[in-house]
Amino acid sequence: MNASTKPQEKLWNYQFIYFLFLKVFSISSITISNSILPLYIVDYYHGSSSQVGVISSLVILTALVFRPFTGYLVDRWGRKKALMISFFLMSLLHFSVLIPMRIEGLGIIRFLLGFPYSLFTTATSTVSADILPEEHRSYGFGVISIITMLSGVVLAPNLGFILLGNGNFNLIFIISGISALLTILLVLRMPYEDIQNPEAKFSFNTTFEPNASFIAIILGLILLGMPGLLTFGPLYSKELGITSVGLFLLFYGGGLLVAQWLNKYLIDLNNPRRGGILSIGLLLTGYSAIGIFNSKFGFFVGSGLVGIGYGLVFAIFAPMALRLVKPSKRGACNATIIFGQDIGSFLGLYLFSWFIQNFGGYQRSYLMNGLIMAIPLGIFIFFCLPHYSRVLKEEPQLEKQIE
Repeated sequence: MNASTKPQEKLWNYQFIYFLFLKVFSISSITISNSILPLYIVDYYHGSSSQVGVISSLVILTALVFRPFTGYLVDRWGRKKALMISFFLMSLLHFSVLIPMRIEGLGIIRFLLGFPYSLFTTATSTVSADILPEEHRSYGFGVISIITMLSGVVLAPNLGFILLGNGNFNLIFIISGISALLTILLVLRMPYEDIQNPEAKFSFNTTFEPNASFIAIILGLILLGMPGLLTFGPLYSKELGITSVGLFLLFYGGGLLVAQWLNKYLIDLNNPRRGGILSIGLLLTGYSAIGIFNSKFGFFVGSGLVGIGYGLVFAIFAPMALRLVKPSKRGACNATIIFGQDIGSFLGLYLFSWFIQNFGGYQRSYLMNGLIMAIPLGIFIFFCLPHYSRVLKEEPQLEKQIE
């Protein structure tokens, strides 16, 4: 290993603040174009809701295929090199959308985009684990997750909707491409002593972390619901007569902020039962509320509850998984839990599209999303928590990784 990163005890140091800025800028360059993609498919190509689901899911499909390799590559190449390669490729693909093509061509670009996207998400998650002080890891992950989601899911998409105007789709793709190139410069100047292991050999142990398997399954099932909100939310807004299609994201973002406030009161990695149950329960309640109340009020309230739920989820489960592994396996651990999220996001797009076609629209589809959340809740209570406690008892040195 060429270098090692020793987190400073203070959380809000220059390194952490710089990384937050890099994460916000980088994720915004991706989501500003992702947010307008459903409208681009429907308005520009006159596509259907099923085509929106298929094309949107292609990036997740390739990310899913490539994900098992990303933990190995991040550990072998180093985090910085992995990030620079990913953003260079994403920039090329964003600019490629400007070339006149049929809807099948757009699908191919989305398919290829999954490769650098999966490398980017694994690398940034691993940098997060590297730089966070052990005693502030859960809170730090909560801060990173919520600020990232506020910028990537609320601010950037709304900026995209504003800049889109009456159909300025090319402007959005140009902004995404330029932003990806600028992110490479930010990575080069990042105050971070990189970690890499050129001696790492490709094997099952360098691509998958068994101790994180239950958490990966839970996150996958939880992420089944997210495409229904983030991908189909703008289309549901139109159906409800909401003039600003991104308005529901403000309520979602408000929920994320509430989750950050609740974080310090509810999350205890020594006893994550209460926080885990509440986070998944809020998702169940929020999605069900959107489905039961077919109205603007129900959509906004449900979006807020879902925001609180996801804000708590990402502050609890990733730190739980990282607590179960040694620092040298953080890349594989992150790849494992993100692999689960990829599966959930990918299947969620198809599942929600199928719900729309077979249950008569968005209302019942959101209700089904809510009912599905009972499955990860059960897995968390009856399988994940006992496994988590058993691993920490069998390997007491892991228990010392947090306060």
